[in-house]
Amino acid sequence: MARLNTATKSTGKTRRASTRGGWAVAALFATVACSAVILSGCAGMATNSSAKATPQDMVQITPSDLTFSNVAAGEKATQTATLVNTGTEAVTISQMAMSSTEFSASGLAAPMSLGPGQSAKFQVTYTATTAGGSSGTLTTMTSTGGRFHVKLRGSGGATPTLSLSTTALSFGNVLVNGSATQAVTLKNSGQANIQVSQIGVIGGGFTISGMAAPVTISAGQSVALQAKFAPASA
Repeated sequence: MARLNTATKSTGKTRRASTRGGWAVAALFATVACSAVILSGCAGMATNSSAKATPQDMVQITPSDLTFSNVAAGEKATQTATLVNTGTEAVTISQMAMSSTEFSASGLAAPMSLGPGQSAKFQVTYTATTAGGSSGTLTTMTSTGGRFHVKLRGSGGATPTLSLSTTALSFGNVLVNGSATQAVTLKNSGQANIQVSQIGVIGGGFTISGMAAPVTISAGQSVALQAKFAPASA
């Protein structure tokens, strides 16, 4: 009996100790679970209180890629592009910038506002400085920080070469009030068209005919001229 009572007391102590340990674990678990709920609730509050996002600018430029081909060195070529507000709110175009000095834009004065669905046309010009190629980027910026890009490419053509069939003409002896005429050929031996803006003669009694400037001479083509000497005195 004495041994039995001792075992019973010992068993009772063990049960009480186990119960207390279970309470501690339960309390700790409850605290952790509660903390998780609080953190979850805080995250939800942070998300719900976030500021309303500003609508993004919706700007489209067509075409998005401009290519200028076979532009002779020193010559210019121009193409038209269109800027469109595809969004539902007005957009303010604050600036248009070029990454290369060989390209330029005209036709739009910034800052300018475009309402929803509105569009505006502008011109992009390429000025070839060499016979090689060039590239650049047109960047359109809005007042809210939006940036929209157009790729630009330019390729220079062969430089036109203009030449005369002769560099000297001799009319010999011509009577006063008489005249003598000789033919001269003006040729474009290059691979690009060339425009002759003016032709003139220096010296008394000499004139030139056969071509009215300005005139465009196609690549590989020639124009026949007549040089005339008509002395008015000896």
